[in-house]
Amino acid sequence: MQRLIATLCLILVAFIALAAIPAAPATAQAGERCFAETNLCISGAMRTYWERGGGLPVFGLPITPQSVELVEGQPLQAQWFERDRLEIQPDGRVTTGRLGVERLAQMGTPWQPGSTTTAEPGCAAFAETGHQVCGAFHSYWRTNGGLERFGLPVTGAFTIELEGRPYTVQFFERRRFELHPDIGPNAVLLGLLGTEVRANAAPTQPISFSGSGQQVTAEFALPAHFTQITFSHDGQRNFIVWAYPSSGSEELLANTIGAYNGTTLLTGAPGDRVYLGVQADGAWTVQISAVGFDNRAVSFSGRGDAVSPLFTPPAQGPQPYAFSHDGQRNFVVWLRCADRDHLAQNTIGHASGTAVVRFERGPCLWEVRGDGNWSITPAR
Repeated sequence: MQRLIATLCLILVAFIALAAIPAAPATAQAGERCFAETNLCISGAMRTYWERGGGLPVFGLPITPQSVELVEGQPLQAQWFERDRLEIQPDGRVTTGRLGVERLAQMGTPWQPGSTTTAEPGCAAFAETGHQVCGAFHSYWRTNGGLERFGLPVTGAFTIELEGRPYTVQFFERRRFELHPDIGPNAVLLGLLGTEVRANAAPTQPISFSGSGQQVTAEFALPAHFTQITFSHDGQRNFIVWAYPSSGSEELLANTIGAYNGTTLLTGAPGDRVYLGVQADGAWTVQISAVGFDNRAVSFSGRGDAVSPLFTPPAQGPQPYAFSHDGQRNFVVWLRCADRDHLAQNTIGHASGTAVVRFERGPCLWEVRGDGNWSITPAR
């Protein structure tokens, strides 16, 4: 049914050549446009880019709300559509996701460099990937956005089965082109990669280590810029953990005495290689994972050391917040945002009161060190 709807939409626009649309600045503003089919809306820079770039036939319906996501290890504002993922880059540009490459990897056939160096008649060859684009695919690629919109070709043309029927397709970095002779001899439809990539995404598995006494873990790669590390220790004496990244200085993650359960933050470039050095007298465990997203974390509560999910700040600038803590030792709260960190609390023992927190450009998260129950909530 989705493909039938998309086909009907394509008929309406098959003879309209879309101009190459430059990346839209995130400062562009537009009211909400909502779709009864999915009960979701688009607004602001996302709506501007969606409408200027071709709308429904090019991107499809929205299938998620706009939110902060990890995209190739980087936290970005993103929204998924049936055919694409739109992303707001740190410099404010709206771009499309590299879903062609992601879908090939999901299919177990990651793209490989081709051997084409000279274009055949009616084709264009790309030395960067060793593949060429020909015929109707080349015409569509050239007249509807080219490199910026679709990226480089990462396969040649080949036949696959879609919804029980064979189609000639070609994958690009950002899209899959499909030839639909049932519409016309040179009718090109863009694949439903947004839906397919989301449906086939494998859950990210945390990295786990365990041991007893003093040890160094195996080397691992940071899964994201914001990485959370959860520890447990059942000994009676010192429990100390240092992180040793391949780039940058070592960082003290835990330093306590006796039994311990808590979560701390480690930031760095995704893929950076890290060792953990553990000093302990009892059994311990370590679990490492990317920090997730939940905009409800603008308020946060818990017990002991913790890291909140990433969230979009309510507004940039100073905001009054209420803090409470019923423990006996240090109560330290950091607000860590994409641009800057802010020390929101640094006291000992019980705490109850309000203070000003300064939000910078998001996403943001709370990092808390405390031994008791605590809460962080907007004061108004």
